[in-house]
Amino acid sequence: MTILDSITGAFLAGLQAGIGVLGQYSIALLGVTTLIAFYFQVGPLLAMGSAGVSDAIGTVLFLFLRAGILFWLLVNLVPLADATLATFLQWGLAATPGGFALDSFKNPSAIVEQDGQPAV
Repeated sequence: MTILDSITGAFLAGLQAGIGVLGQYSIALLGVTTLIAFYFQVGPLLAMGSAGVSDAIGTVLFLFLRAGILFWLLVNLVPLADATLATFLQWGLAATPGGFALDSFKNPSAIVEQDGQPAV
């Protein structure tokens, strides 16, 4: 294992730990940011007196829709990223045949030195 592999491993471990910690607080953080965004959008309308009931209801519903989509993206970010990486790797291997696997990205020394020679 080279220094490049250990750096990559530490970076990936840090990313996974960060995703795990943020996953615990994602609903609370999303709720707070949704409430702040609501006050930023509806507050000026109410202060000017131009917000009717339909504007307030529409703004709230649209805000909750956006928050729900953002929450879905936060929950499914890692599986979406893995599927995207696997798709691009499959497309690349279809264009250039070779013995390259998805786990090789975790060991960059295998990419740098293929067949005992440095890759160009």
